[in-house]
Amino acid sequence: MSAAQNASAGHDEPQEESAAGREVAADSLTPLERTVIELEKRRFRYQGSKEQTIQKQLGLSPVAYYQQLNSMLDNPRVVAAEPLLMNRLRRHRDALS
Repeated sequence: MSAAQNASAGHDEPQEESAAGREVAADSLTPLERTVIELEKRRFRYQGSKEQTIQKQLGLSPVAYYQQLNSMLDNPRVVAAEPLLMNRLRRHRDALS
């Protein structure tokens, strides 16, 4: 399919390139970063449940976990891999400041 056909079909190449860029960025994440992202995608009914999961899966205290998460929010490589999640979390962090 040509670029013109892609555009007329509602597909445009910049989105495809962007998705490919996110895949490359996701491949560059460390195992810790991947786990933090997966935890942030989950919904926990209680804060204590999340803290227990953090301790069990990562062996981190809640303070160390949130320090790691905060540094990830400012890391362009992580933001490129998960832009929607990272931008949502940044807005939340900024609203608390």
